[in-house]
This record gives sequence, structure tokens and C-alpha cells, in this order.
Amino acid sequence: MATSFRQAVVHCFVFSLRVAVWSPSSGPYGPPLLLVVTQSAFDEVFPRLRVLARSTPLDKYVLVSGIQESEIIGRQTVAVTGDGTNDAPALKKADVGFAMGIQGTEVAKNASDVIIMDDNFVSIVAAVKWGRCVYDNICKFLQFQLTVNITACVLACVGAAVLTESPLTAIQLLWVNLIMD
Repeated sequence: MATSFRQAVVHCFVFSLRVAVWSPSSGPYGPPLLLVVTQSAFDEVFPRLRVLARSTPLDKYVLVSGIQESEIIGRQTVAVTGDGTNDAPALKKADVGFAMGIQGTEVAKNASDVIIMDDNFVSIVAAVKWGRCVYDNICKFLQFQLTVNITACVLACVGAAVLTESPLTAIQLLWVNLIMD
């Protein structure tokens, strides 16, 4: 399991995903999040974050709120995982909330956007990879549709203005749209 987690973290860096790690005690990563009370203090600590591990639900909520309100990098999409009832506020506040399907409570599952059925971080990375692929395909499809439709409209309008009749009949335009879909 540890090896697959390490591979998933490597994939996160390849996909330009930032995995945030935070130690709940004062240590090499800084003070607990509850001690960082102002947004300016949070903005000083935030760039050094790598993982939020073994944290309290309030720490998760403070982290999500702080990242969303941060001005240093611009608006970031924040995802958070949780499995308990007390994680529900952070799951709701985050842009994407991931609840654990096996260990998670019903409250956490209802507050989240996505339920991870196997409670595995690798599943989140795979979902991001598939989601980006679907997004890219939608963009390509829309580009294709707009190109063909605009070309057909321009051809019909210019042809009607120059030739006094459209070079494409209504049946031909419908056929082009049917083939495109």
C-alpha cells in the first residue's frame, strides 16, 4: 500500500497537483493551523505546506478556508478528504470533497462531492486523470462543433448574399449537423 501511495504522489506531481502535508504539532513544518489566525500569517505558511496528516477537523476547515481566500497564488481549487462526521464542514467548504466509502460516516458521505469506494488515495489520482481526459475531449468536441457550425453559417449567409440563394439546401445543412453529432 505504501508503494502505491508513493507512486500516486509522484503521479500528482506529473499532473501538476499539489499534495499538501502538514504536521499537527509544532515541528519542521510550522505551528498548528489553529495558531495561524490571520490570513497574512496563513499566506506565509501556506507555500511550504505539503501534506495535512493526522489533523483535527478544524485544522482541515482552516486550511481549506485559508487556501480559498489566499491572495498570493490566486484562486486555487481545493480538494479535501474526510471520513468522520466532524469532517463534514471541511468537505462542504472545499471545492471537491472526497469521503471514504468504507470507513466514512453517512454524514461525511452526504457532505462530500465524491465517495471513494475503496478508501485509497490512488483512486483520487486515477479520478483526476480520467476527469482531465474527459475535460480535454469535451473541449476538442466543442471546438470541432463550433468550427463546422460557424463555417456552415458563414457559407450559407455569404452564398445567399452573393448568389441570391444559399449554396446549401436545408436538407444538406441538416445532413451536416446529423453527421457531426
